[in-house]
Amino acid sequence: YQRRVHGEGILERSAIHEEWIKMQADLIRTYAADLLLVQEIFTEYKDNPAMYSSMPPTACAMLWCKGLIERISEPLTRLTGLHRQVLETQEAKQAMLLSDKLLQVLQEYQQTKYAAWAAQVGNISVDKLKQNLLRREDGTRLLLVNFDPHLVRLLREVNYIEKLNSSGPVAAGDGNWVIPQQALNLNKNSEMFRTYILALELIVGTYNGIIDTLLPVEQPMVSQELDKINQELEVGLKLLDWNAHDKITEFIASTNHSVTALDTVLKTLKNSILDIQDSLKQFTDADNFLPLRPKASFVCLYTWTPTHVLCVDT
Repeated sequence: YQRRVHGEGILERSAIHEEWIKMQADLIRTYAADLLLVQEIFTEYKDNPAMYSSMPPTACAMLWCKGLIERISEPLTRLTGLHRQVLETQEAKQAMLLSDKLLQVLQEYQQTKYAAWAAQVGNISVDKLKQNLLRREDGTRLLLVNFDPHLVRLLREVNYIEKLNSSGPVAAGDGNWVIPQQALNLNKNSEMFRTYILALELIVGTYNGIIDTLLPVEQPMVSQELDKINQELEVGLKLLDWNAHDKITEFIASTNHSVTALDTVLKTLKNSILDIQDSLKQFTDADNFLPLRPKASFVCLYTWTPTHVLCVDT
């Protein structure tokens, strides 16, 4: 490339100069072909850009478009240093015109994607934070943490757009994307929401485990404790939303204590039953004098006495 652009001191001879001009013209043709390829890629995939599994849709579309912009602009900065004789050709002028139009279209695409996302940030952050902390799964008594997926996506969008800003200008001369203040306020509390969600998921998982494994014969023994827990959970199901920061921590602490205590009792009960069953099995397996489950080789003779059963080995 350096030889094609600068000549490196070998341009004194006219034949070499002509060859050098041809090599620079080849660069223009290669760039023009790549511009057409970028245009084709954008036209085909603009409505459904390539997605990264870890990225939310708006940030993903903007990053995809940023890659196309860089594919055009980075070679362009070098091509402007070509010989004037090459840049004044019709082929070069058409390539430069196409690059300008493509950059404009791509930047407008980014702006449109970003504006559509920014316009709905306010409604999402206000409406979804008013939802209760918990909800019941349809048709069952099982619990779910009620942090709306739109809020999760919004937080991820802010995170990735901030990374796009930190990686440099999103387009030539455009500077950074200005994130709406409501999204910034939500993102400022992202770690707090993460702590709440993890704690609530622990409570929900423990509670659902109790409901799934509770046997009918165990129900009467823990009915009072279970009723008390359900009353506590009603606060998260009907009263508290994600804006009640001063009360969420208290609710989590109280409910987690109650659910964990009942779970411990039930696990102890179930383990004790398993120990009893294991002990009974060992006893019956080792009892050869008065076997509770006689072997086929034993013939039991039941006599009309209240004190013993006589078993004779055949």
